Amino acid sequence: MSCVAHSDNGLRFDCTVVVANPSSSVSVHFAEVSGPDRGTFESEASSVRDHDFVLWGMRPDRDHEVTVTVEGSVVATTGFRSGVLPDAFEQLSTVTTGSDPIIENLMVPLRCGGVPYMSIIDSEGSPLWYQQMGDENVGLFNLTPDGIIVLESRAIQEWSLEGELLRVLSQGEHFEHRVHHDAFVYEGLIYVLFAAAYPAGGQEVVLDGLYVFDESGAQVGQWELADHLDITPADLVGLPPRQFWAEEFPGAVDYSHANSVFVDESGIYVSTRWLSTVWKLGSFGTPEFGEVQWRLVGEAGMAVQQDFVLESDVSEVVTFKGQHHATIASDGTLTLFDNRRQPSTSSRVLAYDIDEGEQIAALVEVYELGELCDIQGTTVKTADGDWIAVCSNSGVVSHFRAGAVEPSFTLQTGCDAPPPDGMAYPRALPVSLP
Repeated sequence: MSCVAHSDNGLRFDCTVVVANPSSSVSVHFAEVSGPDRGTFESEASSVRDHDFVLWGMRPDRDHEVTVTVEGSVVATTGFRSGVLPDAFEQLSTVTTGSDPIIENLMVPLRCGGVPYMSIIDSEGSPLWYQQMGDENVGLFNLTPDGIIVLESRAIQEWSLEGELLRVLSQGEHFEHRVHHDAFVYEGLIYVLFAAAYPAGGQEVVLDGLYVFDESGAQVGQWELADHLDITPADLVGLPPRQFWAEEFPGAVDYSHANSVFVDESGIYVSTRWLSTVWKLGSFGTPEFGEVQWRLVGEAGMAVQQDFVLESDVSEVVTFKGQHHATIASDGTLTLFDNRRQPSTSSRVLAYDIDEGEQIAALVEVYELGELCDIQGTTVKTADGDWIAVCSNSGVVSHFRAGAVEPSFTLQTGCDAPPPDGMAYPRALPVSLP
C-alpha cells in the first residue's frame, strides 16, 4: 500500500492498495496518531487487484496511521503526515462561546488573503478540508450526493470532496441569462436561479427565473417569474434604492431578487427577498412543472397573492421580511431565515407548519439571533430538532437546542483577526466527514 499527498492540496492523499487476489471488499481506515479517527473508505471496485482511494477530512500537519482491511481482515498499515495549509489560512481567526456545539463540522466559503476557498471547519474553526476556487465572487453553495455545487459569477461548478471538478456549466455555452445566488441538485438535475430584465409597469425591471439542467449539462427546463406577476406602475412607486444589479442591468428596478431554491419530492421552493414571498412550484417532469402551487407572503403590501392565513401560538409576530434560505426540514416544516429590515429589529429563525388544505401557515418555532442580519443568512434544522443559524453580516454561527431561548454555542470565523465586520460568509452548512 502507498499514500501520496495531492500536489496542490496537502489535506488529500491518494492511496493505492494492491491485493494478491481480485477482491470486492477492501477498505481503508485512517486516524490521527494520538488523536481522533478520521474515517473509513470503502472500495467501489470489484474483481480487480488495484484499489484506489482518496483520503480527506484531516487537520493539517499531523501524523496519521492508515489501516487496510481485505475481506474483513487487517492486512497492512502505513502512515503519512498531512500537509500544511496555504499561506492565506494564516489569517484565519475564530471566536467561540458556549460548550455545546450541535454540529461538529461546517462547510463554509472563505476569502482569505483575496483567494477564495471552500472549506470544512470543525467546531474550533480549524480547517479539515479546502478547495481553492477560481472566482473571488464564489459564495452560495449547496451540498450534493457527490460533493458540492457552487455558483461563480457566470458559471456553475460541481466538485467532489476528493477534489475532482465534476461539471462546469458556463454562460454563453449552457445558458443565456445571468445565474445568481443559488443552485440545488436533486435526483441528478441541477436547479439554478437566474435573473433577466423585462419591461413591466412602464419601465425595465429585473425578475428571476429558474433553469433546470440534466446530468449532461443540457438545459431541460425553464421557469420565469415574469409569467406569474402583473406589475403595474403603482407597484414600482416609492421602492428604495436596490443596487445589486446596477452594473448588470443599469437603470432597471431590482424587483423580486430570488435568493434560494430548494427541491424535494413535494415540489420546488423559491424564495424572493423583495417580495417577502416563498413560492412553491410544481415538480419538474410532471404536467404541473412551474405551476404555482402556493405563495406564502410574509409582509403586507406585497403585489403578490397571499394563499395562507398566518397564525401562531409561539409568537405575536407571525410575519417575515426579506427572507433567505427557505427549505423543507426532515419533519416537513418550512424553515427560513427571517432577515427583517429595520435597524431596531432582530433577525430570526422560523419554522412554519403548512396546511395546504386549510390554507393555514402556522408559525411553530422561533429563534431570535439578537442582531440584524440584513443580507444572506442560513438556517438548518437537524433531524433531532436542533438548529444552526448563520448571520452573514457578522459571520456568527449560532447553535440552538430545540426550544431553547439562547444559543448553546456560537462560532465566528473570518480571514482577518478579529473576524471582519463585513459579511464573513453567506452560507454555512453541516457536512459529514467520511
